[in-house]
Parts: sequence; structure tokens; C-alpha cells
Amino acid sequence: MPLNILRNHAELEGIRAAWRRLESRGTHPTQQFIWMKACAEIFARPGELRIVQLEEDGETIAIAPLIARQASRRWEFLGMDETQEPTDALYADARAARSLAAGLVALRVPLAMERIPEASQLPAAFENACRLRGLCIRRQAAAYPSLELRASDGEHITPLNSGRRSDLRRAERKAREMGVVSYEMLSPTPETVGTLLEQAMSVEASSWKLQAKTALVLDAVLADFYKTFTYAASEQGVLRLSFLRIGGRAAAMQLAVEAHGRLWLFKIGYDEHFARCSPGNLLLQEVIRHCAKQGLKSIDFLGTVEPWTRNWTQRETSCLMLRSYPPTLAGGVDLAQDALQAIIKKMTRRAGDRK
Repeated sequence: MPLNILRNHAELEGIRAAWRRLESRGTHPTQQFIWMKACAEIFARPGELRIVQLEEDGETIAIAPLIARQASRRWEFLGMDETQEPTDALYADARAARSLAAGLVALRVPLAMERIPEASQLPAAFENACRLRGLCIRRQAAAYPSLELRASDGEHITPLNSGRRSDLRRAERKAREMGVVSYEMLSPTPETVGTLLEQAMSVEASSWKLQAKTALVLDAVLADFYKTFTYAASEQGVLRLSFLRIGGRAAAMQLAVEAHGRLWLFKIGYDEHFARCSPGNLLLQEVIRHCAKQGLKSIDFLGTVEPWTRNWTQRETSCLMLRSYPPTLAGGVDLAQDALQAIIKKMTRRAGDRK
């Protein structure tokens, strides 16, 4: 099967149609063309793109969107280092996954694939392809929470116990005391997305995320990425922006996309001015009701499991980290560097435990 490596934006754009045809076989919005195209535009320097395309009888059956970092010898998933979001290669079926894995290993370059969903067919195929061709290391990576929806959640949210429901009723009363409460579940157009995204970023910057230095307004590159991605998602009709407004002021926001019958949350935030009425939880409650009425299967909280997400769901989607080291000089050097970093990290952690 022909294995092509696309190295520039024009070649990437040239497989847009083939990529879109494969998207229905995917599981995550980070596998979609609009996500990876935005990653390529914002994160990849000239000469770094390595989009691996596998063809059979002239048809694309698998795609691995990779990047070759100038500062290292290995190839890794495009956008993974910057966004930290779970992702996977695209493949038509299990046979295509095995062929893709074999093709990647045959390239004889160190590979790093972080946060692949454990249910993916790629890890097993990749480990099998690595036998007698180098070393493959597989470890658990950060999971993410997922809330399965039921039709009844449109009225009565199943995961919440009576105590949590009582807390939310009190929060609603506090919110009404602060002003008129309204909710917006929006599907922005290319004409409106810019203004709405600025509002969402402003809300995020009014929360603890500003002090923690994780707000988008503090990261110009990541902000540019989300501007590029949300514009493309609005063109495709899959972008969802939700707001809770109190007295006309945005108190909480969610940035998400709808894909594969699910809502995928990328960014959330709330204004600390309204913290006493738990605006983030109030908005999430309304979004759950809205999604259940729309017939969506789940809400997936991209990022990682946090204490607050456990109030809503105990279900987690496990992810894996895969790294391969071919029997080459580059593979040996990459393995030595990773081993040294692991030792330093372990020693640092032990030193911190003694304090």
C-alpha cells in the first residue's frame, strides 16, 4: 500500500476531501480536518509537517497527522504538545490500522503518540508492528471524564444526588438575587463567532485561570489556534458556545463542538464576581438538559479529570501513551534522553516528598 508523507500546507489541503470522508470512522473531534488544519497553520514551523497518508487502490484508508520537531529527532501527533487534548490517527478499519502501524514503524524514526484513547485499535497494532523492529513503550496517560446522557436528563439530571440538586437550587436563587438570569446555547456563524469568542475569553480571564496563568488571553499562540479552529467549526456548523448571563453580564461560558452525536467541551470558565452562585455548575446543568433534549449521547469533558467533574460523573475514558524507538542511532539517543528525563523527574518527586 502506498504510504505518502505530506510536508506542506498545500499538500494537506489537497487531501481535505479524502480526510473528510474518513472522519465518520473517527471517534474524536481532534481527528477532524478542521482541528488538524488549524494545528498545522498555527503550531507547525516550515518543514515540520509529516502528515502520513496510506492509500489502497487510489483511496485514502488511514491518516496519521504528525510533526517532526526541529528540537528533537522524533515525530509526534500534530498539536498534542500545545493543546494536550486526546487524539488518534484516522483509519477505515482494523486492517487499515494495522497497515498504518506497520508503515509508521517501517519509517525507522522515533515516534511519540500521547493520549490515544485506550479503545483505539492503533496501540495494539503499533505494539505488534514494533516486534523485532525496535522498542515500544506503552503507559497509561491522563483520562478524561464523560457524562452519558439519558432522555430523562432533559428534566431530571440522573447523576446528581438529592444533596447536589439542593445545592444547585440554592445557587439558582442566589443568581436571581444578583440579576435577571438567562442562558444561551448558540451555534455561531462565521459572522458572529469572533465577537462571541472574545466574550468567552473575557469570561475565562475573569476566573482563577488568569491567576493560574492558563487563560487563553495569556497565550497568544493558543488563542490564535482557537480563533482559527472556532471559525472553521462555525463554517462547518458544529461549533457550540454557551453562556449564563446574570443581569445581562456573562457569568459563565462553555466552548464546545458537536461531533459523533456527542458534545465535546474544550474550554469552560466563569466570572469570579459571581462565584457565590456557582455559575459554571448552573450553566453545565442547563447544557446537560439541552443536550439530552437534543438526543445527544454524552458530554465529554476534554482536558483531564478534576475534583469538580466527579460531582457530575464517575465515568472516565482511559488514554494511553505510546513511544517507539527504532534500532537506529536516533532511536538510541531518543531512548537515552527519555530515560534520563524519567530519572530526573522521579528524583525530583522524591526530594519533594521528603520536605
